[in-house]
Amino acid sequence: MITQQIERTLRLTGARWAVWLRRETDGWVLGAGERLSKKRKQALSDLLREDSWQHWLAGALPHRRMRHRRLGAMAEELGCTRVYLYPSADTADVLLVGADDLTEQGRRFWQVLALQPPKLPMQVHPAPFVPPYDLNAVLQRVLVSFLETVSCEAAFVALRIARYFEVRTVWQFPEVWVGHMIPLQSSSVWRRLASRPQGLRWHGWPTPNDKLPLADPVLMEDAKRVWLGIPIALGQRVLGVAVFAAAPGSTFEEETLPALVERASQIAYQVESAILFDEATRQLQQLALVNELSTATGGESHLEKVARRVLQRLERTLDGTQVALLMKLYGEWYAMGSRDPSWRRVDSLDPLGVPANLEKQYRPWRVEANPEGYSFPWMTAPVHVSLVIPLVYRQQFVGLIHLGRARGHSFSRLEEQNMLTLAGHLTGLLENVRLNAETRQRAENLTLIHTIVERIVGLTSVDEIAQQAATLMTEHFAFDRALVVSASASSDSFMVLGLAGLDVDAGLRGARFPVGRGLFHRTLIQGRSSRVSRLDDEPHDLPLQPLPQAAAMIVPLSDGERIFGAVYVERVAQVFFPNDLIALQALAGVLSSVMVNAQRYQQLQTSVRQLQAVRETALDMAGEMDLEVLLRRVVHRVRLLVDARGAELGLLEPEDSKVRIVVSENPWQDYTGREIPLMAGIIGRVAALGEPMAILDYNAWDGREDASQPEPFCAVAAVPLKIKGQIIGVLTVSDDKDGRAFRSDDVRLLELLAPQVAVFIRNARLYQELQKRMAEQKTTEQQLIRSARLAAVGEMAAGVAHELNNPLTTASGFVELLLDELPDDLPQRADLELVLREAKRARNVVRNLLNFSRPSENVRVHVDINELISEVLTLVQHLVRTSGVELRIQFWDDLQPVLADPNQIKQVLLNLIHNALQAMPHSGVLTVQTRPKRRRRKRWLTVSVEDNGVGIPQENLARIFEPFFSTRPVGSGTGLGLSVSYGIIKEHGGFIEVESTPGEGSCFTIWLPVDENG
Repeated sequence: MITQQIERTLRLTGARWAVWLRRETDGWVLGAGERLSKKRKQALSDLLREDSWQHWLAGALPHRRMRHRRLGAMAEELGCTRVYLYPSADTADVLLVGADDLTEQGRRFWQVLALQPPKLPMQVHPAPFVPPYDLNAVLQRVLVSFLETVSCEAAFVALRIARYFEVRTVWQFPEVWVGHMIPLQSSSVWRRLASRPQGLRWHGWPTPNDKLPLADPVLMEDAKRVWLGIPIALGQRVLGVAVFAAAPGSTFEEETLPALVERASQIAYQVESAILFDEATRQLQQLALVNELSTATGGESHLEKVARRVLQRLERTLDGTQVALLMKLYGEWYAMGSRDPSWRRVDSLDPLGVPANLEKQYRPWRVEANPEGYSFPWMTAPVHVSLVIPLVYRQQFVGLIHLGRARGHSFSRLEEQNMLTLAGHLTGLLENVRLNAETRQRAENLTLIHTIVERIVGLTSVDEIAQQAATLMTEHFAFDRALVVSASASSDSFMVLGLAGLDVDAGLRGARFPVGRGLFHRTLIQGRSSRVSRLDDEPHDLPLQPLPQAAAMIVPLSDGERIFGAVYVERVAQVFFPNDLIALQALAGVLSSVMVNAQRYQQLQTSVRQLQAVRETALDMAGEMDLEVLLRRVVHRVRLLVDARGAELGLLEPEDSKVRIVVSENPWQDYTGREIPLMAGIIGRVAALGEPMAILDYNAWDGREDASQPEPFCAVAAVPLKIKGQIIGVLTVSDDKDGRAFRSDDVRLLELLAPQVAVFIRNARLYQELQKRMAEQKTTEQQLIRSARLAAVGEMAAGVAHELNNPLTTASGFVELLLDELPDDLPQRADLELVLREAKRARNVVRNLLNFSRPSENVRVHVDINELISEVLTLVQHLVRTSGVELRIQFWDDLQPVLADPNQIKQVLLNLIHNALQAMPHSGVLTVQTRPKRRRRKRWLTVSVEDNGVGIPQENLARIFEPFFSTRPVGSGTGLGLSVSYGIIKEHGGFIEVESTPGEGSCFTIWLPVDENG
């Protein structure tokens, strides 16, 4: 029957052969099997006598798990490349199958077949017998030896370990019992069995609260079932105990207990020897593992690599166990799993059920999770049972070893003791590597920092330093990505200066980004260095997408007073330790100094260029004395100097508290003549406060003069023009290009130029005033000459007038007498009337000469000049109308009265109006205008008489006020009207100005001083 089942399974699974094996005292014995030739049986028997194969076969019995291994050199003799081992459920039999490869379904067929081993007679060897060195095999033989003496339903053998009985081998009990720890304090039965070598009989399972997984409820909950316990003791020292459960309704015979006690005393020596050999073997295995780990990690200075190798070898040694290492590095917890070999930062150890006194915990502890298992972050599969081993180095708690298994496979006390012993060796190894790695890393960091500094210390460009530093960091520090950024003055944005590494876009250099609420916010605004283990879980404000599963660090760049930038680095699949952050901070400190020095050098170079530009500009303007030309040149040069689209220059008028734009050069509109009150707009504010200003967006600024009218420009800067602390004007530049801003360097350049411009303006004004005074002095000299000439002419005219006046009086008198006597129709009467008229005209000429030669007494009263002009216009209205001239009157309302002689002023006005009418022989326009004006810090009243007649040639303008000078035909004028008028106005404290263009007309303006006391 057995062979048929084997043959059928061989056909289903495609295996080559199969055979049952049983463990005997002298080794393994071949049983029922199929497809085993003599050659294969002989080769297999030779293999079974080897120690390695015996241990491999015996290792499957305690845990009853399937095993498989490659055959190697014996593959050809056995006709397959691999053998599979399936232990039976309750006996010491195993099913060995030879195949090249079995599918999962095939393995299950053989596993089912192994549940029904062949019914071979159980051979019991009486004690004493020679035990093997395998403790589990010895205990199995002990149980078999006991079962020869007693008839029972189930039995197990447990060894005493401190205050526990640990179940080591079972018969008819569930396999999960193996490794279970029974506390001695849980029942008096266990205490009595542990304290004396006599056997003990009782009813019911002695520990009702013991919740063994998969325990048989019928067997465990039957209170009437009889149990028998036999201590295995040497003298009074109990090594272990054999426990038997009677069948339901039956009991143990009286002679059974003494027989079992006798058998226990016979085998106690072999059990003790096996225990000693097992402990020695365990110690050798631990030493071998430690030696293996020491050899594998020898010469390795990286803690991460050493930890990875340790975990991999521990997992291979502890079959079916996940292993993780948790270490406290630089004050923080990090974990590495055997199946996820990279450090992971751990925020909390709560899932491990950490004791409250963790720092003083020097013993292992177990973590029993829920039946569904718990997924630890550092393990890839759920864990149902955990064993945590502390790592203590020189009485300092430095880490943990976490062992995790699936449900139903608890850790035995022996495994716990083995791991605790091994942990002592591993702690020293790991700590030595850590200290060595930390020391070497610090030395390497200093060397790398020195290398980077050597490469960048000679550079003078901040942008070049940033890019070179980013490149060198990715090359030497093994960073996957590095960025160097600069912060804005308000720290609300940053600009990428240098970047290097994976997935970086060179086009980002020079790009500006806003500061969000992530890493750059904490660094640029709060000034904090940051270290992040996983960027995927961290809010960030990076200018580019983070690398997958990357860790990051960011450190501020500071000059001691302000944060002007930051260094940011990323690394994939490797965390950054505090030591890495310290190294980056040290590098950032050196980089800050280099960049600050470069900035200062650039500022020095900029200052030199600015001074050179100011010098050239000053030299260009220094020789110009024409104020209007100078101002235009200043505005043009300043606009070019700062590369602005527009520029204006305004001069302060203190009397009106306004700034008047005198020169405007821009592509938008001409602001010349615009008057800006103080504190209005940027010009008014700079003029009032005397401090320079620069505005990025003028239309968004609250201080605009007219907020309803947007300006065509955006960026504006203005500086005051001062002389000895006194503000004389404002120099302004503007631009409308997107993103344009006038920087501090531009404002400083304008400030350097402003004092020289102010001096140039003052010099030009002084020169202009000097020229004016010289012109006035020349005019005064000409007026003195003219006055002397007039005085001479007056004296001569007085004599001539006296000589001519008497004959003219006599002639006119006799003509009048003749006319009175002659009849009206006499033909000679018309001739006599002509003679009379000419005589009177000659007499009037003589009278004018007398009036011009000697001053008459004036009667000065306050007169309304508008009313006076109206009276004069009434006298000439007929003459204006008959001449075909259009009269335009433009009187200024509310004029103050002037102190004057009305008759003399009328005479002046009549002369000017008659001259204007005679200058327009063929009609025209006569304009009479009055205006108040200020000149030379005095108030004046002006009367303008303007015509659009023939005009006065330029060469005659200087002589029109000379006596007897006239441009009229001979006989039509005396040339005394303007001379007399000029004298009258001068006598009133005023003057007359003339503007004339030939062919266009003339304008005579009378300037009369306003009586301040009137």
